Amino acid sequence: HFPDELSIQIEMDRTGSFLMLCAEIGVVPPGRFREAVFKEALKSNGQLPPRSGDFAYSKQADKLVLTELLPIDNISGDKVFTHLTPFMEKAKTWKNAISKGDVPSALQGSYTSSTSGGGIFGLK
Repeated sequence: HFPDELSIQIEMDRTGSFLMLCAEIGVVPPGRFREAVFKEALKSNGQLPPRSGDFAYSKQADKLVLTELLPIDNISGDKVFTHLTPFMEKAKTWKNAISKGDVPSALQGSYTSSTSGGGIFGLK
């Protein structure tokens, strides 16, 4: 557990070839907001490496998650830390934006307000 209510799960994958980082971003309410968030998540997944993780949707938990696989070959504490820091920042940025009702941008660290240019909940 880290500050800002962020939990990172670190475990080996089933094959034993990768160390897996996983962060629950949270529930994304259905509707246009969810569509916009998932569209940005897919854009983020399509960026060239390094992209600090890939987004996935857990149907079982009904949550957006961020994952990253680190090859176990030549793994060290420094390598884990090098990947963990931007991974955590991306997870925090997306989690905070979604909790405020904002659509995060595929470009880490920025987001667009879903309420800009309209009335309540961004409706015009």
